[in-house]
Amino acid sequence: MESLVKWEDPGEGRLFGRLRIASIHYPEKPFHVFLNKPDRLEIDFLPEGSYKISVGYFGHWAMVDTVDVADNVHTELPPFFVAKPPGGRVEEHIIESTALVGNYVGEDPKRRIRISLPEGYENSTDVYPVVYRLPGGGGRFDHSRVPVDKAIREGRIAPIIEVAIDGKTQYAGTLFMNSPAFGNWEDFLIDEVIPFVDTRYRTIQSPQGRALTGWSRGGWSALILSVFRPGIWGAIGLNDPSFWIMWTMTNDKEDSPSSKNLEKWLEAFRTVPSSLEELKSVQDGRLHILVKLGATFGFDAKAPLWGSYPRNKNGEWNSEVREKWDAYNLTRADVLARHKASMLQ
Repeated sequence: MESLVKWEDPGEGRLFGRLRIASIHYPEKPFHVFLNKPDRLEIDFLPEGSYKISVGYFGHWAMVDTVDVADNVHTELPPFFVAKPPGGRVEEHIIESTALVGNYVGEDPKRRIRISLPEGYENSTDVYPVVYRLPGGGGRFDHSRVPVDKAIREGRIAPIIEVAIDGKTQYAGTLFMNSPAFGNWEDFLIDEVIPFVDTRYRTIQSPQGRALTGWSRGGWSALILSVFRPGIWGAIGLNDPSFWIMWTMTNDKEDSPSSKNLEKWLEAFRTVPSSLEELKSVQDGRLHILVKLGATFGFDAKAPLWGSYPRNKNGEWNSEVREKWDAYNLTRADVLARHKASMLQ
């Protein structure tokens, strides 16, 4: 894909100016164009040949009116402006991960992280607590610099360093757990990202100065990691965590909060993809989750997509695999009791 985007800076104190889009080529729909400035230009295909244009600088977005864009036609969007929010600065790094090398699906081990520094960081010698943020489905950066800066200015929280992690993959994001198939994301986060941050920035290098947060699937991952890798974080924060991920996959019908929801998961077990080509074309997020969990909790090097599942395609239980999955099911009282000590750390 080739996309030529010209940027005109409208002057100091502004993030956005006039965007010019020339000669857009699109082999498939939708697509995203990633830029350094602004952070992202996103083009969504709409009916009748129109496109919705969005431009963003980390968590700070501006919407642009719908415009018509055609191949090889110079299209100029009207100028629009958004005042630069006060606060700290954001730095981006690429980590060449060794933990992700050799994954079966060919995910790029070069991963981006964004470090959000509080205002005044460069003029002080203070050390700061760090909040690590895990993204939700799709894996796009989850960044909250603007509201964080506001909370710091209002005295509601102390100055912090925030680390956003790029979890975008070929197959709808990651669950930040270790899998030979999809990559050792858990090791990447704990053994590579945290030491990278601690050696390059003035951080409180102990669990008391480290928090893990996430939203949606990232919230579920944050909870799982805090329980099964204790002693790393002193606090966790969950925003709309996907606790349903395990509930309806390993529980019996009478234990399910919704028989309708259970039927949807039974359908997912019946239609689980058996090849990477098939998985890449899947739009249903549940199937991506199912395949990743299968290749994590029920890893089987000889199985299609390297996974085994607690139910077969007929909806019947596989008790041996179900037991493996249930060991990570934090909706079960016995599992919670088993990990009480680590949860209290």
